Amino acid sequence: MRGRMEKGEQQANPGPRIPGFAGRGPLEELAFGDKGLLSVDALFEVTIQFANEKREHHELILKAERAINEIYGRFEESQRVRFLSKLYDKFAERYDIHMGSETGHYRAIKRVLGYAEPYLELPIIDLSAGTGEPMMFALENMGSKGFRGADNGLTYQIHVNEISAKMLGIAECKLGRVPKVGFTDYSALDLPEHLKGRFRTVLCSQTFHIISEEDKLRYVSAIREALVTGGHAIVMEEDPFRITPTPSIEPVSLFLRSVVAPIKHRGTLIAYFENNGFTRLEDRAVSPIDAEHSMRLHIFEKSG
Repeated sequence: MRGRMEKGEQQANPGPRIPGFAGRGPLEELAFGDKGLLSVDALFEVTIQFANEKREHHELILKAERAINEIYGRFEESQRVRFLSKLYDKFAERYDIHMGSETGHYRAIKRVLGYAEPYLELPIIDLSAGTGEPMMFALENMGSKGFRGADNGLTYQIHVNEISAKMLGIAECKLGRVPKVGFTDYSALDLPEHLKGRFRTVLCSQTFHIISEEDKLRYVSAIREALVTGGHAIVMEEDPFRITPTPSIEPVSLFLRSVVAPIKHRGTLIAYFENNGFTRLEDRAVSPIDAEHSMRLHIFEKSG
């Protein structure tokens, strides 16, 4: 234990206190203190004080979100990629917990990919793979049938692509022993030439809501460039999009609240693809995430 604060430290503000009671907040004192504090007036005053503090805190958060949006909006693509990489590096160790036991997103994605099974073929790439969970679910549904006849001149028939180094490392731990799998950290918007026109399947899980309107169109183009003619884009997006608050993702959720441009109607996402060389094959909400939203499956085929 340290006997005193180090230089530069500030003592944490414990919040408002009722005179004569140290170490507890005012509502705790009302609940557990002397009977003399258990009065209507005391509870009313403390409630008003907390309501005012909550309003001030909310206004501060709104100012922060506007500032983040303004700064991020001026970034060039390389800066946006670097920022997202650093953001998800910070979040990597908690990501599977948030998406799994805390929110149920993985359960929904797994079920969605079960419906997509007829369209899953090798070679396959997940352009923004996270920690590799969607790819694991896809390979489970594909089974041995996906490995027959796949080549297209690629060294690896399964590509796990992710800009966050820490998330990519977690994905390698999960999928490193799978045959024919490779791991890359390219920007999803700018694949190298040797990966263009090579894949029969592109996975895209919950990516469109965290990129700008301009980048949404570029992302559709990148998906098209990655696919062979007749290949399939398996797109999974929340319907409607919402940020599920959990303590483990607060830095990420603050950023998302600041900059997300969610697709408010699924017809908009469909139009992005249909106006850029794709035919729609599937469009349906197939798995609830919670009482407020579901995971939606879109399947598009690259036209000739």
